[in-house]
Amino acid sequence: MNIKTAVGLMMLCSTGAYAGVLSMLDVATLKESELEMCPNISVEKMVNSFFEDPEWTGGKAADGRKLVNVSGTITYASQPARAMVQVWMQDDGFSVEALEINGRPQPEGMLDLLLEKMCQSARGTDHTGDPQQQAVELPFTGTRYFNFGDESEIQQSITIAPNGRVTLRTHGATSVSVDYQGMYENPLLTPAGNYRIDADKIYITDEGGDFPDPSECEVIVCETELSAP
Repeated sequence: MNIKTAVGLMMLCSTGAYAGVLSMLDVATLKESELEMCPNISVEKMVNSFFEDPEWTGGKAADGRKLVNVSGTITYASQPARAMVQVWMQDDGFSVEALEINGRPQPEGMLDLLLEKMCQSARGTDHTGDPQQQAVELPFTGTRYFNFGDESEIQQSITIAPNGRVTLRTHGATSVSVDYQGMYENPLLTPAGNYRIDADKIYITDEGGDFPDPSECEVIVCETELSAP
């Protein structure tokens, strides 16, 4: 796997500061690089399209090898999970070496599957080859809570990442389940429900994205407020 060669490091007096710059440089280099299995898509784009809150950290292993850890929240077994991908940085490239989910090491096959899913997710948001494709305006970024029912202990939430990735969740009294993940559209038609968002409200729609007949809304709640955490 080829990466761009980083040049032009400034001379620093502090060894610690110098090591910090090297770590930052490794992170920046990895972000701009591409995987052979996902050409023309940067690693940063793969991560941002799949991880809800990505974090990048560089450092050195006990044996002196340089590494970059990429961590964030993903959906695993229909539940939010914390994943960490470990990448070894080399003079002529890099290699993706390990995956942990909720602190547990995963087999190589799971790592390969994750990378494939990340590539598919990034390609789904890559519209640079289609000049007619316009980005959908996001109503907000972050998480908003809503409740169409009367059960006070059960809430739903919608999280919209800056890249447009949407996560719908149901919050029960003792557990949280992920109902849907995908790219934001308005209307948002999902297996978990069909919705429209307008300002600080969310509306239930039919399967075509249209508002239901007013008579139906006399029986069920068709709109509710979106509230910030």
